[in-house]
Amino acid sequence: MLNLSNYQKLMVLLVSILFFIGIILLFGIKYNVRQESKRLSRIENEIEKTINNIRVLKAELTYLMRPEYIQQLSDKYLGLTPISKSHIIDLNDLDDFNDEMR
Repeated sequence: MLNLSNYQKLMVLLVSILFFIGIILLFGIKYNVRQESKRLSRIENEIEKTINNIRVLKAELTYLMRPEYIQQLSDKYLGLTPISKSHIIDLNDLDDFNDEMR
């Protein structure tokens, strides 16, 4: 049978305790790494969804900014007509108009 001195027994006990503490710490670190990896995956998915949403919004904006579409909306809701010659006045007539307003 092994005859260990008290010092050797103490060293074996100390090394064993440190070994088990190391194992527990490694499991804790492994658990934290897995949790952070899952969190990173969720964040990356959110970023990908946001980038896709931005692409869709840019496409919609491009569609809505087409001149023919804007013209169609203008015709439908504003009822604007081209400027005719009767809408244009001479600057001298404007002075007469200002005199009449006073």
